[in-house]
Amino acid sequence: MFVFYNLRKKETWKYNIDGLIWIGSGRTYPIQRDIPYYSREEQFICNEESLGKLILFFENLKNAGVIENFKISEIYDPSQ
Repeated sequence: MFVFYNLRKKETWKYNIDGLIWIGSGRTYPIQRDIPYYSREEQFICNEESLGKLILFFENLKNAGVIENFKISEIYDPSQ
């Protein structure tokens, strides 16, 4: 599972979600290329229950003003 997002503020967070395995994170573009719609990404392995909690987690980050927007996808696609 991929989560694509844009940061509003530099902040760190931890995932305390049962059934969620964090794989890695990074930018969605090489340094010398145009930035796609979502500039950051994280990868996870999750089950259906942990996916619901992950969506809620990112909705809370958005509501708190930490991220601007986000998208969760089963495929790597940082476009809008």
